[in-house]
Amino acid sequence: MTLARFVSRLIAFASVAALAACGNTVTGSSGARACITAAACAPSIGGVSQCTASIAGVNNAAFAAAAHINGAEVNCLAGAGNNCDTARRCLNGGMEPQPCTGGSASCAGNIYNFCGGLTGTNGQEGTQQFDCASVGEMCVGSGGTIDCGLGTCSGNASSCVGNQLQSCQGGILHQFDCAPYGATCVTTIGISHCRGSGAACTAGNPLDPFAPVRCDGATLVVCADGQEARFDCGQLAEGCFPNVGGRAFGCALGGDCDPNNYSATCIGTKLNFCNNGKVSTFDCTSAGFHGCDPQNGGRCTP
Repeated sequence: MTLARFVSRLIAFASVAALAACGNTVTGSSGARACITAAACAPSIGGVSQCTASIAGVNNAAFAAAAHINGAEVNCLAGAGNNCDTARRCLNGGMEPQPCTGGSASCAGNIYNFCGGLTGTNGQEGTQQFDCASVGEMCVGSGGTIDCGLGTCSGNASSCVGNQLQSCQGGILHQFDCAPYGATCVTTIGISHCRGSGAACTAGNPLDPFAPVRCDGATLVVCADGQEARFDCGQLAEGCFPNVGGRAFGCALGGDCDPNNYSATCIGTKLNFCNNGKVSTFDCTSAGFHGCDPQNGGRCTP
């Protein structure tokens, strides 16, 4: 399993979506406000509810590096409110984004410059920046690939460095820490991966290497490679609930709705949406937006 697939699975099982408020971390509240602004300024993201399912995954360094957006940028979006020009500058190092094409990417020190749909206007992409150093990496190039990473590499092998899972992808070395998830990095049959450090278990779905097993209070227990791994949802200012994101259990703000499948509605100018498992209402006009639109996943209109 590649590191990218591992991270996407692990983020899915943990439903990473909110850490304690302040500074560069994202809470359920600031994540929702960022999604409200993002959905208003870039309707293509799929609506407010779907955005909240993963927005604060940026609190995880590996997820932030892969998504090229960090907690400081998310919180900047939250503070931008109905000002789309300010919101776009949040994702471009404070500068006005310029039109660009998807193939353009470069490094300026540890700053990764690329084209993004969130910063574009009139159907065009716009320049976007991401500080690789904010996730403990650097901007590197290998062949035709430019991205954040620990350095360059060759091949596609994975390895363990302590509890760090390292993988070579496109000539760039990436890393994921197994320890915060109650897991250790192991290598079996030449493949490195994270394995739970708890009791032996049998996954309900043998094809899912991180199958949720149960909630133990606010702790999510999953079956990771035949052993239980434990993730404290309280670290994310969340609880553990059944039926989160289409999975048996997960970390979320509540268990009342699925943000990936929630049909947003408007009551006048008030947007009714799912904030990562918790049904919420936001008054668009009171926050300076023009109105409320339930289409395209639901959004306030700028």
